[in-house]
Amino acid sequence: MMAVHFNEPTDLSGLDVVIRLKADFLYKLGTLPCSRWTAQVIRFVSALERSDLRDRTALIVVLAEVWEEVRLRIGVDERSGSSDVMGLERLAFKTWTRLPPVSILAHFQDTMVRMLLAAAPLAPLSPIVQRAKSIIDERYAEPLTLQDLAAAVGRSKRHLGTLFGQQVGIAVHQYVTRVRLRHALELIRQGEKIEAVSLLVGYRSKANFYHHFRVQTGITPLAYRAALSRLRRRR
Repeated sequence: MMAVHFNEPTDLSGLDVVIRLKADFLYKLGTLPCSRWTAQVIRFVSALERSDLRDRTALIVVLAEVWEEVRLRIGVDERSGSSDVMGLERLAFKTWTRLPPVSILAHFQDTMVRMLLAAAPLAPLSPIVQRAKSIIDERYAEPLTLQDLAAAVGRSKRHLGTLFGQQVGIAVHQYVTRVRLRHALELIRQGEKIEAVSLLVGYRSKANFYHHFRVQTGITPLAYRAALSRLRRRR
């Protein structure tokens, strides 16, 4: 890959071109057979390398949005067992902001290609785990404990916890947190106030919301909203 120099953190020149590249890339993924997706990833990253965008945060936000769109389209979930496919926000904001942009793009290409190659159909969840997962997906804004879920599916806490971890790849409480934060990210994108978001996704403590958000993404909800705002002003 050619070197990319991002020496002016407030320079958003080239962002309009990058946004068009993003839209074109997502359109092609939606119309081309999956056998051609990897080649499209490589072309997309090459085009980003040649772009004039010099703002690192704007670049990462664009990549995060692309990642989430692709992840949702191919149905990647927590059962993959790999942090590479848990959502770009955590990887990008927590780790990638410390990397030079050429490395950010290289990591994006590598993890995106590996995610697409590993996107073969997974074994179905057992009815018990599927039911517990559906309850969390539907009632994430409510107080949910392992005891509540175990009672709902008619199993002991130990049995459900073990089965859930084996089949989903993470513990029940981790899955609850990720579902809540996934919805929190979407609400912030939609313009909801941070305090409202905290309550809407099930947090009764603002401090806990901020803590979990920062652990998952590496930045605060306010910083994430500010990054999105800067990006959208250029659209």
